[in-house]
Amino acid sequence: MYTGSHYGYVYLDAECSSPNIFVNGNINTTSSATACNSATLSASPNLSYLWNGPSITNVTTQSIVANVSGIYTLCLMTGTTIISTQTLNLTVNNPTSIFVTATNYWICGGTTSTITVNGSGITSYTWSNNMSTQVIKFSNSNYNLHGRCNK
Repeated sequence: MYTGSHYGYVYLDAECSSPNIFVNGNINTTSSATACNSATLSASPNLSYLWNGPSITNVTTQSIVANVSGIYTLCLMTGTTIISTQTLNLTVNNPTSIFVTATNYWICGGTTSTITVNGSGITSYTWSNNMSTQVIKFSNSNYNLHGRCNK
């Protein structure tokens, strides 16, 4: 009895693309990002991950919290084999205290003072009178200041 054999073909259409890195929940379409104090970096779900960067080494979770500036690398893994890699140059602004200097610290009837605000990592200023400058001139009023680190 003769048994015949049949040859079959398997077609595999596969596409490997770079993983998407999300910064604070938003997809990052460039290779750099800026954040204040820290950033949550994450990848698409249901994959195997390997994160490395200046504050982390060989982390295998879907997301990490990065609070140090530098280059972070995400590798998608299958077993121990890296199938795709994405890098992100992250700048983390860590604002320090706000320092205020004034030309006059006591204001009496009709005098004015110019106040200057300084602090590293502060990128915008908002005064209670809606001024948004680093230097403000005022007389006989109370002003509140909010320094902000913008990403």
